[in-house]
Amino acid sequence: MLMSLFYRSYDINDLKNYPLSPIGKRRGSCKVAIIDDEPFVYEDKLRHLGFNLIVFPDVDDVHQLEAYPVIISDIRGVGKGFQSEFGGAFLIQECRKIYPNKAYGVYSGSMQNLQIVSMLRDVMVIKKDESIDNWTTYIDTMINSLSDPVICWKKIRNILLEQDLPLKAVERLESEYVDIILNKKGDFSSFPSRSKKYNVGEDVRAIINSLVAGVILSAL
Repeated sequence: MLMSLFYRSYDINDLKNYPLSPIGKRRGSCKVAIIDDEPFVYEDKLRHLGFNLIVFPDVDDVHQLEAYPVIISDIRGVGKGFQSEFGGAFLIQECRKIYPNKAYGVYSGSMQNLQIVSMLRDVMVIKKDESIDNWTTYIDTMINSLSDPVICWKKIRNILLEQDLPLKAVERLESEYVDIILNKKGDFSSFPSRSKKYNVGEDVRAIINSLVAGVILSAL
């Protein structure tokens, strides 16, 4: 009973002013895959700005992209091995089914096909002729979406609610998550806790673990 009196409950607002590592450091620790069948005009410039970037002329197996938290693809001229009329949009759609925790972007000269627009819901869309300033901003935003602990928790929370986890259990997990960041040096090795009856399935645990990995590597 005495122990419960000293238990501190946290919520995500306790991380509102939590200091992140400089974005320059996070650029180097977050691998970015660009998929383009033509020379990518900003490849060297983005590397010189500290981005950990590799360009693929095409990808015929989505598992080739497993090691890349950020994936950005041209719409046209790629994904040929899948023989889909939707090219890069189909490739990104299939990647998201296997790796829902990654950050995705696409670029093209135009996005007039309504079916492609539907396939790319919640994917960052970049105009092909954007300036280097805007490309830098877009990729930094995608890295932030993976490494900011507040954004990361919101993704986890949505996953838990989609699994019909009771709100009270989600609130306890939120407190556990914040406590790990503030007081346990980001050691998520046992999160979500197996000692508590959260009823989190193994597939959901795998997604959560991959999400918090970005926080461990990039933000803390």
